[in-house]
Amino acid sequence: MSDTTPVRDPGKDALIAPQNAVLAFIDYQPEQYAGVASMAHDELLANVTLLGEVATAFELPVVLSTVYVRHGMSATNPELRTALPGVGEIDRTTMNAWEDP
Repeated sequence: MSDTTPVRDPGKDALIAPQNAVLAFIDYQPEQYAGVASMAHDELLANVTLLGEVATAFELPVVLSTVYVRHGMSATNPELRTALPGVGEIDRTTMNAWEDP
């Protein structure tokens, strides 16, 4: 018996791996979460920034989406942008992220 754990095939294995998953950050813009009341905004920002740092550390594929930046809304929070170096923003033109191509 070998002491080495075999490498799983992410295309056939049900477990999530960087090769068969993506992390989507949708609308982490100040205007979009201004109405959040379930937690403090600084806590929300700290949590999502930490998640971005984890995604970067584990080299997870990331989709970063914003809405209406080219029409005057703020872009993604600078803290999250710093945590996701090299990840480009996709600026949508509709409010529903699932309806915009």
